[in-house]
Amino acid sequence: MSDINEQRQIAYMELIKALLQCPPGEEDPILVKSSELVDEELVMALLATAEMLVDRQDPEENSTIEWLVDFAGELAQKLGLDIAKTQDVSADEDFVIELLEAVENSNGDEQLHQFFDNNLDRLNENLLTIFPHQIELLLEIQDNLEWKSLVGSMVETLGNRFQDFPRGDRRLNLEFSIACYDRALLEYTRAKLPLEWAMTQMNRANVYCDRIEGDKGENLEAAIRGYDRALLEYTREKLPLEWAMTQMNRAIVYRNRIEGDKRENLEEAIRGYDRALLEFTRQKLPLEWAKIQMNRANIYCDRIEGNRGENLEAAFRGYDRALLERTREKFPLDWATTQMNRAIVYQHRIEGDRGENLQAAIRGYELALLEYTREKFPLDWATTTENLAILHTQLRILPS
Repeated sequence: MSDINEQRQIAYMELIKALLQCPPGEEDPILVKSSELVDEELVMALLATAEMLVDRQDPEENSTIEWLVDFAGELAQKLGLDIAKTQDVSADEDFVIELLEAVENSNGDEQLHQFFDNNLDRLNENLLTIFPHQIELLLEIQDNLEWKSLVGSMVETLGNRFQDFPRGDRRLNLEFSIACYDRALLEYTRAKLPLEWAMTQMNRANVYCDRIEGDKGENLEAAIRGYDRALLEYTREKLPLEWAMTQMNRAIVYRNRIEGDKRENLEEAIRGYDRALLEFTRQKLPLEWAKIQMNRANIYCDRIEGNRGENLEAAFRGYDRALLERTREKFPLDWATTQMNRAIVYQHRIEGDRGENLQAAIRGYELALLEYTREKFPLDWATTTENLAILHTQLRILPS
């Protein structure tokens, strides 16, 4: 959610506190003073506060609950609102509590995703709008660090599960995830909980990489800022693997970055992968090592800096390293992709004999077709088959 919306939700809370604390009959001057907040959302906030107090099951608060409900009804009447409709909207507010209870009671990601599946119609835009306010109300139940940390942890978990939820509205899922991380960061401050703060910055940046809403370039810049913040705590000395993972993710963003100079973006991506490889070694993490070798090789294919021929040779070395772990037996599709990318480099190679390079490219495409079959991957099959036809034509017209 935006900072402006967050500030408005807090302003509703402050207004409700002022109304509860003022002498009977003095409510109108307070409302006049805060007239910009007197709207349907205030009515919803009053009802939601009453519902929170009901959940606490404290008999001493019965009079406060009754006053909140009555005052919400009076205010709705003055505003010309349908109180029944407003109370229907408050059902979405109750669902925020159900979400957090589902987090608390779930035994794993799949169980929580099943809860999402069962309530897809309730994961809507209105829920996204009221979410920050409802969490504010929940935090008001207890004013201590332990409670706030618990709520922050549940909201963080909810953000993680929305991020990897494969069904429903993908755009909305990612927006829910960002809203959760934004809310968690109000409790996970760097001063109080530096590692939790860094973890949330990292997770939030990951969402911005995939975000559908908003401008793509701005989303990638937000991701970079998030990774840079995470690296303030995810240092190589303290947390080497987390540091390396953040460097790798940051490199991926620089590879795809829209803002800035393309040449420098690619160089920063290479530097990021080089840093990650200091910890993601083949001995410790072979699969991550192979993935970085593959991604780094892809960048060298497009690199602007340096000599074109040398860059393509560096790409070869990367693909060859990746194939040490990306074998056909263990990872057939990754193997096929690497074979195809390697063939593309041979197709454009500057070093060596042109005919031998084309022959090597043909062999690479033929290997890729062992997995890129027409039945399983028709588009990849068609692209690879077309490239093969082009290569055979080029080979035939080479001077003997």
